[in-house]
Amino acid sequence: MGLKDSLKRLFSTSKKVGTEKVEQSIDQAKEFAKEHSDPIDEVVTKTKESIKDFAREANEKVMDLREQVQEKTDETKDNIEAKIEEIWAKVEDKAVVVVDKLEAKIRGKESVAESTSVSDNKIEAPTSSSETKPKDAKPITKKPKQTPKA
Repeated sequence: MGLKDSLKRLFSTSKKVGTEKVEQSIDQAKEFAKEHSDPIDEVVTKTKESIKDFAREANEKVMDLREQVQEKTDETKDNIEAKIEEIWAKVEDKAVVVVDKLEAKIRGKESVAESTSVSDNKIEAPTSSSETKPKDAKPITKKPKQTPKA
């Protein structure tokens, strides 16, 4: 039985040694993880911070650009409104001038019509009229009405 006991002790000893070595390996792995987890945590933390900083800067730039676009839009709108008002004022001024000229022509034609004499189908303008005839103007003749032939 000596051989059997020797083998039992050998297996028991090798089991203990193997178990101790496994436990040592586990302890060493835990220590290694602890030692290297701090730098990993730092890297993760720094990465998070840099991402937040980047997002913050990007947001600020976008807001600045948005404000600039809004300012330019308002400025352009004001310029367009000013131009429209300027053009409208010119149109109104021109319209007033045109209306005045038309009224003057109407008044002139009314006074011409009142003082014209009709003879031999010719209308002659009075000599006291404020309007002048062109040099090559011909007298206006009325054409007799044509009756349709049946």
